[in-house]
Amino acid sequence: MTNRRNRFSTLAGAALIGALATGANAATVHEVFYLGGHDGVANSHEYTSGDLTLTVTAFKHNKGDLKKQIDVGQWSTGLGAQFKGDKDHRVDGRGGDEMLLFSFNREVTLKFVGVSYFDHDDDVEIASYFMGKKGLKLDEYNSDVDLDPWYKSTWYYNGSSDDHGQVWLDSDEQVTSKFIGIGADHKDDQFKVSKIKVSYEHIAAIPLPAGLPLLLGGFGLLALLRKRKSA
Repeated sequence: MTNRRNRFSTLAGAALIGALATGANAATVHEVFYLGGHDGVANSHEYTSGDLTLTVTAFKHNKGDLKKQIDVGQWSTGLGAQFKGDKDHRVDGRGGDEMLLFSFNREVTLKFVGVSYFDHDDDVEIASYFMGKKGLKLDEYNSDVDLDPWYKSTWYYNGSSDDHGQVWLDSDEQVTSKFIGIGADHKDDQFKVSKIKVSYEHIAAIPLPAGLPLLLGGFGLLALLRKRKSA
């Protein structure tokens, strides 16, 4: 019984040392996606920033519930949404509320939304989704999040290409998911999404040179166990 107990203790110690050798460090990473470009109207647009990849599509929605997919347009001032017969190239609520869907390769938290072509009547809807058995399902929906001009001294902004605004999301407005929506919910809302900022937790393994002595120590304990067993 004593030999079995000693063998178990030795193996447990070796396993612990091995786990320490392959431990991990966690760090919060922030990435900014600049969404402007010249690709025009398409089914989707793709971006890469750091370790993140992003695909943007567009839908009509009803209080965050995604309905028919429509086109997403990319212009120098940002992204908008369009469907047949829609003459407004922004995200808007005319002829049906529109939503841009941001699909990431990993879970992120939305921190900031930059907009252009907006005015005093505009606000944004922020949503998050999860993948259900039958597709995306609404998880969280924050409506009527206010927009502000980038420069507080700029009090006159009326939806022209010179009008740029921002939404720094409060903690209760931030959403975390692989699927995030930014949209409009009535006819007086219209804007383009020019950039977004997201964050995620990056788990990094301890570099091999730092963990190698611990790993070798674990191997040494295993060798000692074999030697005692053979004796």
